[in-house]
Amino acid sequence: MKKILLPILATSALFAFDKPLSTQELNSVIKSSAIYPELSRALKSNQVKLKGTKKDNFYIIEVDTPRGRGLIYITADKKYTIIGRVIDNKTKQPLIPNFPKNAQIIKKGVMFTFGKGNKDIYLVTDPECPFCRMMEKQKKDILEKNYKVHVILYPLSFHKNAKAMSYYVLAGKNDEERAKRLKEVLSGSNEWKNYKPTKEEIAKYEKELQNAKKAIEEFKKQNVYKEYLAWVSGIVSEPITIDMPLKTIKSKSGAYSKIDKFGQEAITEILPYKAFRSKSEIKAIIHTGKTHQIRAHLAYINHPILGDEKYGGKKAKRVMLHHYKFKIFDYEFTANPPKDFTIMEEYND
Repeated sequence: MKKILLPILATSALFAFDKPLSTQELNSVIKSSAIYPELSRALKSNQVKLKGTKKDNFYIIEVDTPRGRGLIYITADKKYTIIGRVIDNKTKQPLIPNFPKNAQIIKKGVMFTFGKGNKDIYLVTDPECPFCRMMEKQKKDILEKNYKVHVILYPLSFHKNAKAMSYYVLAGKNDEERAKRLKEVLSGSNEWKNYKPTKEEIAKYEKELQNAKKAIEEFKKQNVYKEYLAWVSGIVSEPITIDMPLKTIKSKSGAYSKIDKFGQEAITEILPYKAFRSKSEIKAIIHTGKTHQIRAHLAYINHPILGDEKYGGKKAKRVMLHHYKFKIFDYEFTANPPKDFTIMEEYND
């Protein structure tokens, strides 16, 4: 079995601080990508606008469309394009790494399958994501002919119609009907607006979407490295590995995670980095991806994050937690801390 991973980074703010690519540089970068033909057609018809910057080992291209904004990542050596899937620019084919160990979680998260090919691809998609929709609409026939495509819907919270679109797709009675409905949504059809699921149907679909989230987490923990920086109360002088299960409670006021022996596995590695009087800057490497994992684990060891009052941290101008490093396969992305990620006199005890 094989799979494809769809990681998305929300880093639009980088464009406010980094030197933009010139028109010549931008054209050179996008021409190296496997998706250039689609981008070229969209540009000529004024469907999209592009701007880009270079950050560490990536070119980051921001794509503005009438439906919203998205990001494309092209590795600095121009070998791969990341738009959710990782595409080899030479072969024009998705990069397919090893299948994760816990195949049952993935299998349970698959909502339907289409395609006549012998190779397996796991397609994780938000039906409202504008660039994903454009790409999947144009590539769906190729995928259907050459691959067996296992679809996992992942509606993002900031796309207000993504859930409704997902419900419409999931209302299909079998794989063939669900694939047909997905194709309708990707083609821009508004038929999904006419579908009004019952409370029982919504509960059923939400259960499927929860299984999808678990499948995505399984993908991530096998392939993605995430490192954070945090300022915490107290002196952290030696490495700490926190292996404590977490249970997340969700309410109208938001989510809250706590240590619970019946919770889900959660492992965080803490490394000392800097010290300032009675505070420490630490590195946190997560080996699992649970809600508020770093915040809950640091609170548990009595080193709450400054500014994170929800988890017992002292008041500060912001929650002093920063996503510093992201790795996928052999590529690494780093984002230096912003100017407000400093400890000044007002945070002294």
